[in-house]
Amino acid sequence: MRRLTALADANEENPVILRVIFLRNLLISSSLRQQVAPLQTAANIVDGIQKTLEDIRQGLPALAKAGNDEAVRNSWTLIDEIAVQSMLFKGRIESDMAPANRVLKHLDTQREAILTALPALWRDYYFSGVKRLTDPQQWADLPYWWHQMLFNLPLRLSIEFPPTPSAWKQVSVHFFNVLALGFLLLFFAHRILRRREQAGKISAETHKDLCISLLWQFLGLAVIAASFGGQGEQYRGLLTLGSMATIAGEIKLAWCLRCIKRGDAPSPSPLWPVYIASAGGIALSYPNMPVLLLNIAWIILCAITLIAGQRKKQELPALESVLLRIHKVFLWLSLFMALVGWPRLSMLLFVIISCLLVSLQCVVALVQLLNGSMGNTEKVQHMLQGLLAAFIAPTVLLLITGAVLLWIVAMPGGTLLTWHYLAEGIEIGTTSFNLLHLFAIVSAFYLTRAGISAMHALLYKLNEQADNIDKTLLHPIKTGISYGLWTLFALFSLKLLGFGLDNLAVIAGGLSVGIGFGMQAIVNNFVSGMILIFSRSMHEGDIVDVGGLMGTVRKISVRATVVETLDNAVIFVPNSEFVSSRLINWTRNGKTVRREVVVGVAYGTDPEMVEKLLLQIAKETTGVAHTPKPTVLFSDFADSTLNFTLRFWTDIHKAMDVASRLRHSIAKTFEAHHVEIAFPQLDVHIVPASDAPAQVKAE
Repeated sequence: MRRLTALADANEENPVILRVIFLRNLLISSSLRQQVAPLQTAANIVDGIQKTLEDIRQGLPALAKAGNDEAVRNSWTLIDEIAVQSMLFKGRIESDMAPANRVLKHLDTQREAILTALPALWRDYYFSGVKRLTDPQQWADLPYWWHQMLFNLPLRLSIEFPPTPSAWKQVSVHFFNVLALGFLLLFFAHRILRRREQAGKISAETHKDLCISLLWQFLGLAVIAASFGGQGEQYRGLLTLGSMATIAGEIKLAWCLRCIKRGDAPSPSPLWPVYIASAGGIALSYPNMPVLLLNIAWIILCAITLIAGQRKKQELPALESVLLRIHKVFLWLSLFMALVGWPRLSMLLFVIISCLLVSLQCVVALVQLLNGSMGNTEKVQHMLQGLLAAFIAPTVLLLITGAVLLWIVAMPGGTLLTWHYLAEGIEIGTTSFNLLHLFAIVSAFYLTRAGISAMHALLYKLNEQADNIDKTLLHPIKTGISYGLWTLFALFSLKLLGFGLDNLAVIAGGLSVGIGFGMQAIVNNFVSGMILIFSRSMHEGDIVDVGGLMGTVRKISVRATVVETLDNAVIFVPNSEFVSSRLINWTRNGKTVRREVVVGVAYGTDPEMVEKLLLQIAKETTGVAHTPKPTVLFSDFADSTLNFTLRFWTDIHKAMDVASRLRHSIAKTFEAHHVEIAFPQLDVHIVPASDAPAQVKAE
């Protein structure tokens, strides 16, 4: 304890050594508590005996009431003797434990002080003053800091690597247990990939590279699991080695997943220069070298990475090209920061950016594969695929997030920073959220999408198999389910992000003002769209007439309705016009409509013969419905004609063609029966000049 106290006082501004002191403190406290455990057990037994004696006292009659009862008096005497002995024994135990308790209290106080000071010290560790290469004082202090590194290194190695054979045995057990599980998962992954290779969905090279990337991942995870063989994060050296192996596997895995979607044979990942600088930076950060040497080594590593990245590359997808450009920009930025004297901050920044680039590549590849596996969500055979993807996606994203966090954890102070943001989260104003909240939101998104896909597949199946269901109800039900589930997802996400009902009320108030001034048309169309969808006044495929526009309804959305005219023109009609204007739905009650053909014959024609001829023509014309039957009306005595109206029923899509055929048949039939189709005539009679005055009569 005294040695730890002296070390803590001598390195009170060195977070690397303070962290080692904290772990050593934790080990000493644990060992000391194990040594005093028998005494503590004895003290607990004595407490139990005293409680039992008190219970017995409660059950015995008082001495004043005992009288001449010798047994009661003897019991009271025995109880008093046992109580005195137990008190003496407990006092001796407390006296023996007092030195250990003082040491434990001091160790606990020291740990609390270190934990309180570490966040600020890690901040100063990365954001400390500029350490320029041209500063003579830095070169003068170099031997001192080199000696300090060598002096503290044995202490670090004793706590960051297993110090004894038994500790190595425990670490080996953890390593091989996790590695065995990894090999089992790799075996199943190999079988699945081999089936896809035989089906022609992936190439043999992709199969091989995926297995190699998974092997690196499992090997690194096994080493990381072994690093937790002690108490807490004890073996940080093993954690650093495992992180470097996992990073290599992750970069390779991300590129292999991208190649599966693109159908290319995977070559070396275009992001392999990221690994050179990232893994090298993590390795350089571990020894806690003097800042001057660290600066020189990091500058050399950045230069090597830049030279390696200048090699001629193959034609790359757009995503990888952008990621490489971003990587190059931040590599130059890191090099500049190192030159001006901020090597530690530049390394941390570069590692964070690198892990974000690789994670972005992984997420894009994963989303592409999941979208491909969803297939056509309107078919039942893809419903299970969508549900499976919904449960797999959050798990895989969680694994990717964990693998990415290993990049940061491997850096000095990364564990404390990671735990801080995982537990406490990020605060933006009065709103706070952490990575667990983001994971829950991503999971809810995929589950919501899978639920909508499953309901659509179920409705699709009902539409195909059920005959007694109104098919026009399916689209409103689909729309209602989609909007309902997405609304629940939005409320769930806002709740996780810290937005309460009060905040929503404020937002709603602001939206109401915006709606009142500039969004009236949008909201009007949205509400009108919901009215059209759920009122069932028209459906997709109906022939409607609104505002003089006639056409077929192709799609009803929440903003506008797509109408296809008879001229094959597609018109987007705002929904508000269907609600506020007069809407004629020609197919609301069916596709059969009544049409009329008006014909006029000359005066003197037999009306009954005309009616019989028109009915005969209607019965013989293709497309005229037999039920309801065609009818003929003697409609009017016109100026020059006797007007007859032939009313018939037909399909609305054939109405114009049927009317044209009827007129052709009427013209031929009337000509054959010498029935004159009259037209307006004017007879002029001239009165002779002898009859005065002259008159002109017109009929």
